Amino acid sequence: MVIDNLSIVLLNYNNFEETIGCIRRLMAIGVDDKSIIVVDNHSTDNSAIRLKESKYSFEFIQSGYNGGYAWA
Repeated sequence: MVIDNLSIVLLNYNNFEETIGCIRRLMAIGVDDKSIIVVDNHSTDNSAIRLKESKYSFEFIQSGYNGGYAWA
């Protein structure tokens, strides 16, 4: 089953393995990687670089500030 008209936003902070695992699980249930938006919340490890260099086609946004989930 392919899910259309859906966007999913994932927040990453210093956790490449969990974020990429979530992307893989979403794709396994039919979510197109182009429907996934990953926001890196100013990671201090190399997870942002690893996500940008991954083989998937999700949209990647690099935040310049870590304000947590509720920061606007």
